[in-house]
Amino acid sequence: MIKKNLQPFKNHLLKAYEIRCTENLLLELFRTGDIRGTVHTCKGQEILPVIFQEHLTKKDFILSNHRGHGHFISWTNDIEKLVLELLGRELGVSGGYGGSQHLHSLSFLSNGIQGGLTAIAGGIASSRKDNGLVVNYIGDGTLGQGLLYESLNLCSKWQLPVIYVVEDNGIAQTTSTKQTMAGTVKGRADAFGIKYLSGDVREISTLNETIKQSVDYVRKTSAPLLLHISTYRMGAHSKGDDNRDDFILKDINSKDLINIALSEKIIKDEEIEKINNNLSSIIERSLKSKKLEHVDRFNPIRISEINFGPLAKIEDKRYIELINTGLDNAFKKHSELWMIGEDIEDANEFFSKDYGGAFKASKGLSKKYLGRVHNTPISEAAIVGFGIGRALSGIPTIVEIMFGDFITLAIDQIIQQASKIPTMFNKNIPIPMILRTPMGGRRGYGPTHSQSIEKLIVGLPNVNVVAMNHCVDPANLIDSALESLKLNILIENKVLYSLGSFQKSIIGYNYEQSLELDFPIIKISPVRHVPSCTIFTYGHGLVYVEEALKILLYEFDIFCEVICPTLISPLEIGPLRNSLMTTKKLLTVEEGPTFAAISSECIASLVESGVRSFDVARLGNNSVIPCSYEAEDYLLPGIKDIIKSVKELVE
Repeated sequence: MIKKNLQPFKNHLLKAYEIRCTENLLLELFRTGDIRGTVHTCKGQEILPVIFQEHLTKKDFILSNHRGHGHFISWTNDIEKLVLELLGRELGVSGGYGGSQHLHSLSFLSNGIQGGLTAIAGGIASSRKDNGLVVNYIGDGTLGQGLLYESLNLCSKWQLPVIYVVEDNGIAQTTSTKQTMAGTVKGRADAFGIKYLSGDVREISTLNETIKQSVDYVRKTSAPLLLHISTYRMGAHSKGDDNRDDFILKDINSKDLINIALSEKIIKDEEIEKINNNLSSIIERSLKSKKLEHVDRFNPIRISEINFGPLAKIEDKRYIELINTGLDNAFKKHSELWMIGEDIEDANEFFSKDYGGAFKASKGLSKKYLGRVHNTPISEAAIVGFGIGRALSGIPTIVEIMFGDFITLAIDQIIQQASKIPTMFNKNIPIPMILRTPMGGRRGYGPTHSQSIEKLIVGLPNVNVVAMNHCVDPANLIDSALESLKLNILIENKVLYSLGSFQKSIIGYNYEQSLELDFPIIKISPVRHVPSCTIFTYGHGLVYVEEALKILLYEFDIFCEVICPTLISPLEIGPLRNSLMTTKKLLTVEEGPTFAAISSECIASLVESGVRSFDVARLGNNSVIPCSYEAEDYLLPGIKDIIKSVKELVE
């Protein structure tokens, strides 16, 4: 009876057996030292992606995890590229860079962070055309990750065609799921109004029907579905860390369909020989292939000769209005662009009064660009992940985080996904995305809504961090950010929003901006005097520096040169270095912390570049910001602090 039930699925079992043989060879290559790091095999779970593949088309997209070899082989049928990748070879699917857990090819992407792709799945799904869908494989261990539930909620509300496949093998590394999971998997799906189906890899005929039903449902409704499949991991979590009792492993092996197919001779000896011969040839060729030995080194500090010219003119409007104009221009230029965030729409079907964002940056845009400006749940990690997924599909995307303080909730998506995806697959994958967020104090919002925490997001590969200031038109910054084809985090100071009447130059000073850079550096220099001190600042700090310059000039006859970049990561310090070579005195002004921050990196890099014997003072805030206006004003560096520090440096 068992043989009769399995016979119609012989080709699937044969493919699953080939995957298992591949996994065994990878483990052997690890034991011989040819593979380094780790290997998470899918032994015991191979049949699921093989069956799934039968019901998918190339217009679909697969997102996988740390245990994704079977998913990859089923989708691409390219064992050799996988083997080459794990061996660290240049011809590997990720150029030898990603290894076992980080694979990218033919609408396939995997990442080893548990649940890290669940929101990205929604973003990719929003871009699918011709009835395409996304399959996101997750393990039962991922059921403990909060991002999963943010993603389920978002995908359910927006009706996105994602099949979340829970491969439930009952154990997360070495811990039983019974020890860590409350409630049921079905209950989780029901909570978000998501259709739930279940199956078991040991019931192959029923599994096939369930997968077909899942795919048909998602294609027909464009709604998400949670598919809960019982699987049985035969091996250790990675290499040898298996603490399960022997009787459990014996039971898994005895009921394994591939083992049954072998014992019942459904898989023939000649077929086994053919698979083994093919794999032996692949290993032989792969071991001779060229190793990846050299990769580009990322340096977040640049030192270049920069040419300067007159400031570009800016319309005399409130800065928040200029940002709104810049966003409007972006919508006009990029026809598929979406902007998502909390409370960014105007009047809609739920409320008749306009809102347009907490600071009105998106005022009027949801009415002007119907269906392209979307309110989101309070789910910072999910909306950033969604933006990354949509941008990965080549569609420009803007995400607003209401307060910069909340960026900590999305830090995994920024560091582990947006920063690494363009590099770790060795393909320079574009991510045309903007993450806008207001930072800074002096509005009385207190400890959790007033911080300047850009130090947490600078220095990351493939991520631009841009600090707006009143001398640069934000519309140009928004345009440059989208054209850069990488994640750009735009920091907008909350006090700057309400300011107007820009570019009123100080008499006796010359205002210039860099000419070649997409994100200009502002330089303010004395017209007829040699500066006595260099001031480095960014963002809204420039306003206080300018006010201090006036008093230093009129009351103390002290002239300074100011260097104010808009792109603070990666950071160009060539102009700062040139200025410091003249003045030998440096004051850095930032509203955020001074410890392990931008100012400290500037100083260290200047010393590394050969600048010696200069005096330094730093202004910033390393304390928790209070609500009290007087206490906040005392903590944050202001005009008097700048004047005092410059005088001490010069005198």
